[in-house]
Amino acid sequence: MVESIFEDPEKKLLCALFSFIDLPEEVQLNSTLCGYFNKILSYWILKKPQQIIEYMHENLQIISFLTDHVYLNSSMNDIVIRVCCVQGIVGENIEKLNEIRQNILHCLMNKLEHHQDDDFMTE
Repeated sequence: MVESIFEDPEKKLLCALFSFIDLPEEVQLNSTLCGYFNKILSYWILKKPQQIIEYMHENLQIISFLTDHVYLNSSMNDIVIRVCCVQGIVGENIEKLNEIRQNILHCLMNKLEHHQDDDFMTE
């Protein structure tokens, strides 16, 4: 059963998992649920890094979803760091991971530019 999350060709369970963060930036995510989301995703990053990187590369909008909530919740920060520092990636997935890292940096830089005049960024 545990393997089936990645064996499903439509990846319905992964889509359902990541739909949790598919909300506008202005919507504050529930911090308790973010903690659970963090635990689940961290588990899969540790146990199946190749498959998570492949899925995230196929669905690059996930990076935008994660970075949309970086300033709202520390669990999102933790996930972004885990994705950037994932180990055990080999072969062609190294290029995919590097592209994901570039997308993360690009999205974060856009956030900084977008929020440059906001008070909470300078406090």
